[in-house]
Amino acid sequence: MTEAAYADIAQRSLRLTFREVAEEYPLSHVTVKNVFEDYVRENASRLRFKVPAFLGIDEKNLKRVGMVTVITDLEHRTVFDMVPGRTQSDLDAYFSSLEGLERVRWVSSDMYRPFWRSIAKYTPNATWVIDHFHVVRGANEALDAVRKGLQGALDRKGRLELKKGLAYALRKRTRDLSPYEASALRALREDPSYSTLMTAYDLKEDFFGIYDDHPSSREEAEAAFDAWIREIPDGREFDPFRALARTVQNHREFIFNYWECPSRISNGYTECANRLINETDMRGRGYSFETLRARTLYRRQNLDRIIASNGLTIGPRIDAPGPLFVTEPDREDEAVDEFIDPRSGVKVDATTGEVH
Repeated sequence: MTEAAYADIAQRSLRLTFREVAEEYPLSHVTVKNVFEDYVRENASRLRFKVPAFLGIDEKNLKRVGMVTVITDLEHRTVFDMVPGRTQSDLDAYFSSLEGLERVRWVSSDMYRPFWRSIAKYTPNATWVIDHFHVVRGANEALDAVRKGLQGALDRKGRLELKKGLAYALRKRTRDLSPYEASALRALREDPSYSTLMTAYDLKEDFFGIYDDHPSSREEAEAAFDAWIREIPDGREFDPFRALARTVQNHREFIFNYWECPSRISNGYTECANRLINETDMRGRGYSFETLRARTLYRRQNLDRIIASNGLTIGPRIDAPGPLFVTEPDREDEAVDEFIDPRSGVKVDATTGEVH
């Protein structure tokens, strides 16, 4: 096999399935897979990544690969790396070998303690922020628990209406309710048998308000949380909200670090990337972890030209307007604007960061 064919097969394998590439060459899909993995493995040491200042971390259980940890650059909205496993030993092994972690200033993740232990140990200049979407999700989960507890006291029609007809509306914010949903919830307020449920709904809304109503002051947000705790009524039916309060208290410092970050850090992009990674995993039956990682990190990238640039540091540069790695699929019909990196002379797609 010629070097040109070898590189072309690897390039095509970034955006096509191995079977699709095999149709263009007199090769089996297994051979195409081996070529791709060999190519990436041989050049892995020259594809270096710049450690970002805003790091996102989340875990994903992939059906075909198993548990992985996904690490993202939240500032430039791009995947930084994927790590097999999510245990403390998996994370320590990865971060202990990664250079440049002193650049990290902010890290967003859920409440998984091994994430924090690794952050505290290996990123000396970073502040951990527990992603606020994970925090406020707890209020909806508490409301759901109260709703499910009340369903047992209703007749069959009432149970079905509460379970299927109103469950979605109860999870929505008041401002986002449709006229029909708002009317349905007003009707519940007028029925004394639903007073507990609507109190739970108000507790949920007030919890969201800690973030919404105090966007610029940590002190005000913490005071609002303390006031919210005092609003929780007595009674076992409201225990799910007391459990939420305890969770916030146990992680209080890291939850309220959210108000200290200048860019209101969120791990939403990481969760979006996780969904796209899962779709790639499902599309490519039999992908190994190494193949899935390569297809996630290097898609839309011309590996030949990156390598030919004599070890160009991969990742968003200070003078580049966009990310160098994206997880969106290729769009052949899109016009490409070029950006010339003044340091290296390398041409970079201004929108996608693709090296030309």
